[in-house]
Amino acid sequence: MNDRTRTNVIINISRTLVLTILSFMTFPWVCRYLGSAQVGIYTWCNTFVLYFLVLAKVGIPNLAIRECVKVKDDKEKLSNKVQTFFLIQMITTLFSFGLMCSLVFTVPDLKNNNEVIFLLSINFLSGAFSFEWLFIALEKQFYMSVRSIAVLALSTLLIIIFVTNPGDIYIYALITASVTLVTTVANLIYSRKFISYKKTMPYEFKQYIKPLLVLFSITLIISFYNQTDTFILGFIDKGKGEVASYSVGVKGIDIIIGIITALSTVFIPRAAICYAQEDKKYFNRLNKYSVNICLFIVLPAIATMTMLASPITALISGNYDFSEGLGYVNAPAVLIILCSMMVTYSISDIIYGQILLPMKKEKYYLYALLGGTILNIALSIVFGAVVFKDKPAIGVAIGTAVTDLFILVYLLAVTWKWISKAVFNFNSLKILIATLLVLMMTFIIRDPMHNLLVGNGISVATSYIIELVSIVLIDAIIYIGVLVLLKEDLVCSFSRKRRVNNNPNLKENKFKRALVSPFRGLVKCISKKGYISYQYKYITHHKLDWKGLNRYTEKLQYLRLYVYPKNDLVSKCAGRVGVREYVKEQGFDELLIKTYGVFDRFEDIDFSKLPNQFVLKCSHGCAMNYICYDKSQINYEGLKKKFNKWLKTNYGKKTLELHYSKIKPQIIIEELMLENGKLPTEYKIHVFNGKARNLYVVTSRGVDIRYNNYYIDWTP
Repeated sequence: MNDRTRTNVIINISRTLVLTILSFMTFPWVCRYLGSAQVGIYTWCNTFVLYFLVLAKVGIPNLAIRECVKVKDDKEKLSNKVQTFFLIQMITTLFSFGLMCSLVFTVPDLKNNNEVIFLLSINFLSGAFSFEWLFIALEKQFYMSVRSIAVLALSTLLIIIFVTNPGDIYIYALITASVTLVTTVANLIYSRKFISYKKTMPYEFKQYIKPLLVLFSITLIISFYNQTDTFILGFIDKGKGEVASYSVGVKGIDIIIGIITALSTVFIPRAAICYAQEDKKYFNRLNKYSVNICLFIVLPAIATMTMLASPITALISGNYDFSEGLGYVNAPAVLIILCSMMVTYSISDIIYGQILLPMKKEKYYLYALLGGTILNIALSIVFGAVVFKDKPAIGVAIGTAVTDLFILVYLLAVTWKWISKAVFNFNSLKILIATLLVLMMTFIIRDPMHNLLVGNGISVATSYIIELVSIVLIDAIIYIGVLVLLKEDLVCSFSRKRRVNNNPNLKENKFKRALVSPFRGLVKCISKKGYISYQYKYITHHKLDWKGLNRYTEKLQYLRLYVYPKNDLVSKCAGRVGVREYVKEQGFDELLIKTYGVFDRFEDIDFSKLPNQFVLKCSHGCAMNYICYDKSQINYEGLKKKFNKWLKTNYGKKTLELHYSKIKPQIIIEELMLENGKLPTEYKIHVFNGKARNLYVVTSRGVDIRYNNYYIDWTP
């Protein structure tokens, strides 16, 4: 994966971990001070409100992400898309709120808890204005992370201060709902940097009706499916105590599922772009990478959490001996049963967001959830109300786990061509082996450690904390250690050597570069040879042997410093304009790419005479190009500033490739060469003493650039 994708993944995981820590501070606090009955009421009311939140969204977020990604570089078109989806969502939000009100005042159980319900409804009333999907499409992961952490940290502080007894359920509901309200305000302010709220183009609602109906059906079914277990349990369990046990058990797995689903904000836009560009190779690699991350996190989490279910749920609920009086008795069993959902639900979510959505085959997910919802209702009633009527939370958990497995099997079947190699591969087996060792180690040390701690007079609560932290650390060391020995892909990808081998573009350490950048000019002035020696060692990790010059790359440094600056032909052929003249002189002008002109100044270019697609290049250096895929989307003022800056750059002095300094700075405009809508593969032939010896192949330029070296017979 390229640096940007990896960085966004790390940011998302970091954000989710911080939010998880904050959540673990508030939820146990709420469980202790509100009590199981009030927590059960809150959970049940929140589940009811979530149905109408989904109705208000009508599938807009997923469609909006897909559509905004296509025009994210055009402010006017992006603004039009955002305004269109906002108007649709505002209408559906008002309709959803009206429908919710009618049910609240007609259904007795809902009417009895109407205050909590209306406080929680602030979530979807303010959510219509949040535009979170805009920032996902623009891949503003850092902003979303900082904002989420700041807002949730504030709400955590308020909960700890103001929620101190069962009567504070209304304060708790108001604080949690206010999180969405504050998020919305922040998003509205920040969004003005990327879009305008002034209408400049007509709204095209009609084209979104059909996809919205499909996505709405899917989203509604997703919500109905996700909340069915809790909602049915609430009707089975009149006292809502079992609902509280269920919510504590679910809280443990929600953390891991939250991490995986949070990564969708990174992968969904990328998957949509790759599939639209028909880059199937990168599309498959992206899916394999996301599944790799999923299994890397989920499998050891299942092993650890099933073994430590009692300490985890005890610390969340505050019931350390699981006595009937304090509630949450069945929470450990619920957690153990639902642990399988961490892998089934997460992979299903990847299939939906990264395969079915980009392919516009959402209907298969709709079929899966429709069948799953019916099955879940049936199994929840059978197991919850009949088989485990004294412990309905356990019965509903079994029904939910079985249903989730059914959905995953169906989705694997319909996307087997795309997902099979991502899930079932040798690397996944390495993760499974490491997970089994973690499971065995946890089983061996769990009970002896707990008995030792309690036997030395340490309280149960403190012993649970020590036990949990110690075992997780031990498991992590064993897990990572085994994966390093097995050379698992994800672990090795963070190794400098592995990343350099996989992608030469990553050879340079950006942090070190930032530290030495201010002194580069000074070092060049003092000793050009010394600067080149340092640069060579920095990039290749080999000392430059100026006397031996055995390596090809060493010979290049010698030529660069002592030979090329004195050779006018080298300077001529290094320039984009000069090399064309040389090729013509040799009689091969028919091989040259078509040009639309050569200009000394950007202002001299008449863009009205250019085709819709073309390439602008500076003649006197590298990485000074602009690829135009659509002339209507050009920011002419920004492009002018960029090229005027490039034309003033002394590329030879900047890079210490002095032969470039002899080249006249100009702008050359060439025909855009595309291969199936993408930049074509580049083949560079290295000739030694008049013989072609090596091939240098550049692929996936502009997406995830790769450099490969071959002998002339294509031997790597």
